[in-house]
Amino acid sequence: MAYPPLAQKVKKYKEFFKNRGIDFGFGAFLGVYNKELYPAAYTAEEIKIFGLDREPPRGGFYPKGKVCNAGYNIGLVYPGGAIHPCFNIKEPMGNIYQAIAFRKKPIICPVNYCRCPVNTYDQHLFEESLRNNASCT
Repeated sequence: MAYPPLAQKVKKYKEFFKNRGIDFGFGAFLGVYNKELYPAAYTAEEIKIFGLDREPPRGGFYPKGKVCNAGYNIGLVYPGGAIHPCFNIKEPMGNIYQAIAFRKKPIICPVNYCRCPVNTYDQHLFEESLRNNASCT
């Protein structure tokens, strides 16, 4: 999550994950920080630092019943290092400081409504999950 106060630590995080062979990126923060509404409040410099090269979706999605790669080749890292497949799927996958257990294949999304369009934020990883798991579609 591209939480504004993390901007000065981005280089450190990217290096940490790169050294472990993990492709790492940030999704836009959707909320209020310092009385500013994000993602609209990102500066051009923050957009560049976090690698937010496109406008994040502002609405929600209705993914229930569709293929989702949350937990397969992506995960959401919380403060403290805990990893979960996504905001709505709370099962633990591990911790970035210990071990991470990714799923063996994508799932069919159980969530009626969400704001986490992983197939939009990282189209390459989503398409890769479909290619590697054709039986999910």
